[in-house]
Amino acid sequence: MRQDPAPGLWPRPSHGKGSPAPTRLSERHLRTLGLKGLEARTYLHLLECGPVPVTAIADALHVGVSEARGAVDRLAQRGLACGGRHGQDAEPVEPSSALQCLTQERTVDVLQAQVAAENAYRNYRQHMPAAGHEDAFEVIADVQISERIEQAERSARHEVLRFVPHPADHEPPSRFATALLTQGVLHRVVYAKAAVEDSAYYREAVRPGVALGIQARVVSALPTELRIYDGRCALLGLTAGARRQRQMLMVRESGLLSALHELFELAWHSAFPMHATGPCPPQLTPMERRILELMSTGMTDEHIARRLDVSRRTLSRYMERLAHRTGTTTRFQLALAASRRGWL
Repeated sequence: MRQDPAPGLWPRPSHGKGSPAPTRLSERHLRTLGLKGLEARTYLHLLECGPVPVTAIADALHVGVSEARGAVDRLAQRGLACGGRHGQDAEPVEPSSALQCLTQERTVDVLQAQVAAENAYRNYRQHMPAAGHEDAFEVIADVQISERIEQAERSARHEVLRFVPHPADHEPPSRFATALLTQGVLHRVVYAKAAVEDSAYYREAVRPGVALGIQARVVSALPTELRIYDGRCALLGLTAGARRQRQMLMVRESGLLSALHELFELAWHSAFPMHATGPCPPQLTPMERRILELMSTGMTDEHIARRLDVSRRTLSRYMERLAHRTGTTTRFQLALAASRRGWL
């Protein structure tokens, strides 16, 4: 009978420098796959000490012999162990096929739980004393808005669309939004000019978001706050202005959701692009690049000068030089020429 304990469970070849160490199998992992407590502990013991008699398993795990034999039998039925009867030692077997079956079983369990939870919520909504369309619309009170936004962000897999009409409507990108951006989830945001003209908000929210990968554009004004997640649900502001107490309408699949999506696309295509990242073109100085970037948002010369901490006269000299180099005479022509030359 072999009693030499293995140095680790399922040892693997040594990794090179900088390679992550292999994950050590634990009871939690086995429970995740569907094994019960005694089954998981028995399997771990077999990996450490097997082949061993069932009596040795019972002594090591402080259970009765019949309980230990039952655990081994259940592991054998799952294809993870063999032996344990007629005087044979119990030992683990190669687990690939068994683990694949366990994983598939757990996947089916999760999907069934998801369907059951969705059906239970529909049943709950149907019995709420509310008017029709209870599945499509839900009013979210101020105290619940942050939580519901986080839930929607966590569930997004493809695209997040947003309107930002006022600086107070949004905070800097959340940890969920940051994680989604790193996973390749597309974020498109249309800012109202009032949002980008707010110095603190531009510094703390707009530029960090664009630096993370948010695609941003600017329009003169927006009607209300809006967030659309994967085209399957939206959060629409019900209170006008940058008010502290607000309500939002959760809109699920409906004609209104389709209309909100179309509204976003219309605003997006009519908005001015913002380009705050990427290397500065060799034809421009960093200051000239910043001026063109801010000018593309629709900011006035006064706001641009204040943002760059320069005088109006200094700003005018920069813009005159840019206009001379591009052969333009108006701000619109300058922005168009800069875009065509790839400066923005």
